Amino acid sequence: MPSFALRRTDFHGLRDVSGLRLKLYAISADGEPTGEELLESAVDTAGTILPTAAGDCGFVIVHRGEDAVWLLVHWWDGDILCQRLLRDGESGFVPAEPQLFACVWELHVIDHERRCWAAYVLGAGDVDGYLGDTLTVPAGAELTTN
Repeated sequence: MPSFALRRTDFHGLRDVSGLRLKLYAISADGEPTGEELLESAVDTAGTILPTAAGDCGFVIVHRGEDAVWLLVHWWDGDILCQRLLRDGESGFVPAEPQLFACVWELHVIDHERRCWAAYVLGAGDVDGYLGDTLTVPAGAELTTN
């Protein structure tokens, strides 16, 4: 049975977007780095869709998948994770089909962020600790259950 391998996941720093501090991640199906132009387009788009009372922190995932470029914009509201899912369209990012949530590679980042939020912010009130704990995964890394 073939083993499941993770896709390359890179952390691209913190961005201040509409008053929120967002971690910026990129996932690539082809294992290549994600260009700065696409990352900045994603951050700009995130700024246009975040609610005005979106909290203090969150994260953005740009996923260059096999069938589309996906943009997941997340923000924390206490112990609730809020999300907007978009995909590439003819004139930029457009809302994805409403039943879609995230793929297995994106869920790897979401799980990391959930664990960090619970441990640092909900457990210790340490927002800076949360913002400093990031995820980077080399292409082809093996998935573990720990």
